[in-house]
Amino acid sequence: MFKALLAAALLTVVVTPAASADPVALECVGTKTTQYSPGLKLFPSVQRIEYDAIFSPCAGTATGVSAIQSSGVTKVASCLSVGESNPGLLQYVWSDGESSFFSYETTVQRPAGQIVVTKTGTITAGRYTGATAVETTTGVTPNVLDCVGDGIKSLPSAVTLSIVGA
Repeated sequence: MFKALLAAALLTVVVTPAASADPVALECVGTKTTQYSPGLKLFPSVQRIEYDAIFSPCAGTATGVSAIQSSGVTKVASCLSVGESNPGLLQYVWSDGESSFFSYETTVQRPAGQIVVTKTGTITAGRYTGATAVETTTGVTPNVLDCVGDGIKSLPSAVTLSIVGA
């Protein structure tokens, strides 16, 4: 009888799946526009900087979703400081109304006429809490001649968002 109970207990353990959350694997592509007011110039000045991104399409475990992200900051900036490294917190708003909050550290690379800004961190609240996220924005280095006169008012970029884990 003991062997029968032991066998039944082992069978129950083997066939009962462990409870776990579905892993997230999401890759989104899109565009980001950065607006500068009054306009980036060669020498540093106080700027109101607005970021607007659209992430669509997204593919992976959550198909059919897209996201937007808008943020802004006022700081001293110039054409030579575009893409500074700053830690921060962003909110992504998904097409179904849910949000994800992304806490990140930033690295900046400037290969051959480009600026590549990579934000790496964790989704700290909302959809995908606990997942690792990477947002990479790639744009063209500003032309120095555009930094005179009224300065640069807008810079378009390509952007990707990868969310994995949790």
